[in-house]
Amino acid sequence: MADPILLKDAILAALRGIAGISGRVYDGGVTGPIPTDKAGFVLPYVVLFAGIGDNPRETTAEGKTPTGALVFDFQTTCVGPGTAQTAGVAGDVRKILLNLTVAKGTVRKNPDGFDQPTPIRGEELTPVRYMLPLQWRLITN
Repeated sequence: MADPILLKDAILAALRGIAGISGRVYDGGVTGPIPTDKAGFVLPYVVLFAGIGDNPRETTAEGKTPTGALVFDFQTTCVGPGTAQTAGVAGDVRKILLNLTVAKGTVRKNPDGFDQPTPIRGEELTPVRYMLPLQWRLITN
């Protein structure tokens, strides 16, 4: 079975390759102060939320249950100071992650996840920021 830590590390490495946010990709939450520019606006960043995955427990046509496969669901939350910047980061994340091959599997949109069509304004956060969560699924072979 694929190691979920290695899967997460590969996804983080891919996200860190996005131009303009390479130093602002976080694992499970922002560590340290929120990144801001000189005017106090939030700089775009991405947070990866990943678990440990699950065995798909699906039976093949031959009546066997695969033991080496892992269903690895995860979320990226794209953040920016406004809707346009947040949507731009989300577009960059989609370009990097959609169809990314990791451990003999391919990252796809999570068909069971929710689909948030527009950035959400974080009113309770200072400085104000917009967030757009994206749901993903990787099934390893």
